Amino acid sequence: MSELEVISQKQMYDIFVNIHVLSVVGMMGIILFNLYSTLKDMNKYKYYTLIKKTTPALHTLNAFNIYAGMIIAFIYHLFDTTIFIMSAVSIVIIVMEAKRHKFMKKNLDNMTLIKDNAIKKYKIELALLFVTYMIVKVI
Repeated sequence: MSELEVISQKQMYDIFVNIHVLSVVGMMGIILFNLYSTLKDMNKYKYYTLIKKTTPALHTLNAFNIYAGMIIAFIYHLFDTTIFIMSAVSIVIIVMEAKRHKFMKKNLDNMTLIKDNAIKKYKIELALLFVTYMIVKVI
């Protein structure tokens, strides 16, 4: 064997499980930060630039989450209800973030309406992630 070590299936599984869990925790962190920033009283332009910077990070972590989850599923050739639930929740979060961003661009002048909509969406996203995490841990 050469200097390069062959990664076993179990090691690959462990690596992708760690990436998957860290991406979910990172998503929860970014959503909590966005929720805190939305609840905090700040300038409209400062809020827009903050959300503009954190949204791509959230989508990147969501992409890591989906990719690592699919790799884990393909390693063990399984597609059960938990994987379906996790995939559906990731897609719902992508759609909700897109709708929140579209709503924000449409109503640039009404900051209270934007914040109320964002708070509602962030709470739903957090609840979805938390419930999905609990379901996966129980099943």
